Amino acid sequence: MWSSWSFQLILLINLAVVITKTYADHVHGCGGYIKTIKGQSNIDFSKVEVQLLTKSGVKKDNVEANPTNGYYFLPVYEKGDYVLKVVPPPGWSFEPEKYDIKFDGESDDCSLEKDINFVFKGFGITGRVNVLGQKQGASGVLIELVGKENEVLSKTTTNNVGSFSFTPLLPGEYILRASHKIWHLSKKELGVKLTTQNYVVPEKSLLVSGFDVHGKVVNDGIGIAVLIYGKKNENLQIDCQGVKLPEGVTQKNPNYDSKPLCYTTSNQKGEYTFSNVNPGGYLIQPFIESSAHKVHIAPEYTEIQVVKDTLHVSDIFEVNGITVQGRVALSENGPGVKNAKVIVNGEHVATTNDEGIYELINIKPNPYTIQVEAKDMQFDDHIARVSLTNPKIFDIKVARFKVCGQVVSDKVHTVSFTKQGSTYLTEVNSNPNTGEFCTFVAPGKYIIEVVTSSEDKNEGIQFFPVKQTIEVGSSQVSGLLFSQLRATVIGEIYCLSDADTVCDEIAVSLVSGDGDGIQFGEVTATVKNGKYSFTNVLPGPYRVSVLKPELCWEASSFQFVVKSSEEQVPKFKHTGYAVTIIASHTIQMNYKYKSPDTTTPQLEEIYELIPGVNSLCVPKQGAYDIKYSGCHTFDINTPNTFSTSNLVPISVNAHKHKHGVRILSEVSNLYSAIIEKDGEKIDEIKLLEESHKVDGYFSYRYDFYLAQGEKIKMIPSSGSMLFKPDSKEIIGSNDCVDVAFNFIATKGLVLHGKTVPVIEDAKVVLSFPKNPEMVPLETLTDKKGEFKFGPIDSTIDIELIASKESYVFSEFDKTTNSFKAHKLCEIIATVKDDQGQSLSGVLLSVSGAESYRKNLITADDGIMKFHSLAPSQYYIRPNLKEYKFEPSSKIIDLKDGETVEVSIVGKRVAYSVFGIVKSLNGEPFPKVNILANAIEPCEGMEEAQSEYNGNYRIKGLVPGCSYSVKVKIDSTSNNVDRSIPTEKIVEVALEDINGVNFIAMAPINTVDVILRIKASENDYYRTLKVALYAKNSDSPIYSEKVPSPLQPKLKINPGIMLYPPKLPLNHQQYYIEVTTALSDKQYKYHLPTIEFIANQTNLFYEISFNPQIITGDNEINSNSIPALCLIAVVGFVFFKQDLALELLETLWGKVSSIVKDLFDKSKRQEVRQAMVNEDIDELANAINATKKGRKSKKIN
Repeated sequence: MWSSWSFQLILLINLAVVITKTYADHVHGCGGYIKTIKGQSNIDFSKVEVQLLTKSGVKKDNVEANPTNGYYFLPVYEKGDYVLKVVPPPGWSFEPEKYDIKFDGESDDCSLEKDINFVFKGFGITGRVNVLGQKQGASGVLIELVGKENEVLSKTTTNNVGSFSFTPLLPGEYILRASHKIWHLSKKELGVKLTTQNYVVPEKSLLVSGFDVHGKVVNDGIGIAVLIYGKKNENLQIDCQGVKLPEGVTQKNPNYDSKPLCYTTSNQKGEYTFSNVNPGGYLIQPFIESSAHKVHIAPEYTEIQVVKDTLHVSDIFEVNGITVQGRVALSENGPGVKNAKVIVNGEHVATTNDEGIYELINIKPNPYTIQVEAKDMQFDDHIARVSLTNPKIFDIKVARFKVCGQVVSDKVHTVSFTKQGSTYLTEVNSNPNTGEFCTFVAPGKYIIEVVTSSEDKNEGIQFFPVKQTIEVGSSQVSGLLFSQLRATVIGEIYCLSDADTVCDEIAVSLVSGDGDGIQFGEVTATVKNGKYSFTNVLPGPYRVSVLKPELCWEASSFQFVVKSSEEQVPKFKHTGYAVTIIASHTIQMNYKYKSPDTTTPQLEEIYELIPGVNSLCVPKQGAYDIKYSGCHTFDINTPNTFSTSNLVPISVNAHKHKHGVRILSEVSNLYSAIIEKDGEKIDEIKLLEESHKVDGYFSYRYDFYLAQGEKIKMIPSSGSMLFKPDSKEIIGSNDCVDVAFNFIATKGLVLHGKTVPVIEDAKVVLSFPKNPEMVPLETLTDKKGEFKFGPIDSTIDIELIASKESYVFSEFDKTTNSFKAHKLCEIIATVKDDQGQSLSGVLLSVSGAESYRKNLITADDGIMKFHSLAPSQYYIRPNLKEYKFEPSSKIIDLKDGETVEVSIVGKRVAYSVFGIVKSLNGEPFPKVNILANAIEPCEGMEEAQSEYNGNYRIKGLVPGCSYSVKVKIDSTSNNVDRSIPTEKIVEVALEDINGVNFIAMAPINTVDVILRIKASENDYYRTLKVALYAKNSDSPIYSEKVPSPLQPKLKINPGIMLYPPKLPLNHQQYYIEVTTALSDKQYKYHLPTIEFIANQTNLFYEISFNPQIITGDNEINSNSIPALCLIAVVGFVFFKQDLALELLETLWGKVSSIVKDLFDKSKRQEVRQAMVNEDIDELANAINATKKGRKSKKIN
């Protein structure tokens, strides 16, 4: 133990810090909550997924939110840029949708363990607008979301598949309203009630029934009718109301109906439209109702397919078949021109006959440009406007006739035509090869002459005759002739003595020109015996050139003017041999003639090459040696000789260029540098001191030869000096650079330190607290526990911190240049299976002194270290379901600085059952509990719950046992009512079992109550009223008057069925009460009350109502007529017994009939009176309610 009290205090503080950090020593990650807006607490968070993505969108990890509180956590193992993105079901809306993270393990929100929350904003409504008869939806339909007050909350347009969505939306009632500016919808509005999940609009709730079909007819003002026929067996419809179909019009295509569906007529623009056309196949056929001309419309018909948009018919119906005659004439009222080609709109369509007449057959009513071509004649373009109302073309007359001649000359000359009596002037050039000229002129008299300038005349150029006069009538003119003087040009060539055959048959060119130096033509001649000549040369300026570029000449060309019949050209003198060199840079070149005579010294010449093409002349024919000098290096293929016989240019390319780098130092020292290329060290150099100082600094230099774009990194080094900058990337230029960069070297601080006691591989960090922009430096202690930093800037504040796993260090002691260290405790746990293989995924739980606790999971190597522990007693326990560990737990006593290794062996003792739980529609069924009950003689039960995808895994099944696997169904878990199958028996061996799947069915949680009311007479039903009450409640849940039968006069009386609203299956008591409007003073009846418990899904009850009329004395006294008759009969019988007996029998029958009729009439009056009383009571109640200002309460 150290005696220093201060160090012990520091040790305790650092130990507390280490222990505190131990609690946070876990895998970094991003976490937070999926939150809801106020009032939304019943959201299923398990449907929301959070993804961790790279910047490029690659998914690194994902997790579903906790279904109870929305918490999520995603581990992050690597530093970098990430995107945290919430992925809810379609239509759910969150804010934010994603969160950008620059994960550095220290300062970002995830590393600081801040919650990153995603707030749920609402659900969505998604749907599709269908097209009648089509599988695909309708795109471009405007959908409006309308609220309760008929206000438009939002708008959208369906996409290319007809889908749309609105989000975020709070639960409530909405209306979807569909519209389109040109399409027709048969279903355009839908009410939607949004509760606690997305709403998907049922198919065909919004339906486009038809589209408009637009087409065009080129009609030239003539009314064209258009019919549309539907394809057979498609039951197609078109909005054709109020249109009378024409009679007797049919079409011949057997695939379509013979009777048209609709009929329309094109407008003035030739446009026609059919509205609200159902999707399907159609045939469109045009026809002309009346016409003064025989015309043809093409095409005869067109077939279209209406799919899911307005259709613009691509085929345009055009009127065709008009035949028009025209004539081509030499002049007004003159004879016709035969065999003339008639071209209409650029196409040859006819040829004139002997009278000059032509026909245009089957042309459409349009403006046409008519051109005529005939030998030796020209015609102006003729615009003809042909229509059904104007089928006529005016005569086309010859505009110009051909005039031809010849200028006898080898040059091009201009010939002018001047029309007498007018200002008309035209010019034409003669053919350079034949001297011929031709042009077209209108009829008239013309003066023709060859145009010559004053310079031409000074040079002797003259043509004969000077002018010619001609008259152009009704045919061409030819045979005009102009001629000129010819001369001879002679010259000589002188060549060097060593030229040998180089000067044989040299070509010389003669180029004619004008006074401004413009060249017109070129002829060549071959030199023989040093002489050459040109004959038949016209007067004028010329340039003669020697055509031998590989030779050097005193002058390679001469200019002169031919004025006489013979002209002498100055002599061409040969001076040397041409060599062409192409250089990439400025390069000094030494060349020397390789003479066969070695005894005679040869002159060595220097030539400075410039970038580009260099031409030089050497005095002798033969080979030369080359040497290069300068600041470049050259490729090994760079030539070192050249020969005058090789006419190919020589290429000299500099490969690398010199780049100088200097270190400017305050003191004289030795300097070296490490050279890196592509991140790897390639050399270590020493810089040489220059003989002179630079700006007062000692200068040390090194020259690199670098190719253009080549990169090296130079890192200067010295035991005691600092460099600014500490390194520099040198990039090769395209030429030499004398000083590419200067490093500045200054005196630095070298820091030496150590650890006490000696600790190897301890990490020492040198940081700069007042200069956060500077990167901290790190190093490891050597075997002696020593470390070194530097040189560093002595003016900067520094801080040293030492660290090593399971060690705690004091602050750096500047007086002793050392750290004091103390070793902490450590537990190293190694987990393997019974085969000796590393076991991953085992949770190791360690707890001990100072409230220490840590839970870590082993990796692939099965090793887990618990370091930086204080001396104390620790408890370690391994845990992995289906495994048994030896030891199952262990108590470890750690002493100061001790490392304890623990070996744990796990043996698999149980296995798993895997399966899927789905609903009847095939969707996954989450949160379903699955039980595995052991079958005797085995014991035990395992349970699992299906995940969001319906998958489940029941762990811990013992080999050799059979299990009954089934869906758990009980009163506390009412999400499943039953399953298919009810159970499966599995036998567990030494492996997992897969494919134990179930179909689960949710229970029915409501009760349907059905009532049948049976009254003795049909007239009694309307007097009855039925009400449904919950027990201990005076307000009815449901109340309804019993309706009368549809035909109350019939004797059939099956009863009336009533269907109260569904009740919850809550096992509560309810009762049904029946009331009547019949008076209890006039009728005797029984009104039953039915009590029941809502513990079944279906309940049926039948209620009978049989009222009876109440009879009394007052009713009999009121009917005195039968009584009087009876007394008279008794008296008569007493006196005339024989006669009375016969009369009594007859009378008794009559009286009985009368009495019966009276009783029936009285009964009907009582029923009607009861009904009238009921109506009066209802009217009185309504009047009283109005007077008291009360609102009636509607019970349903």
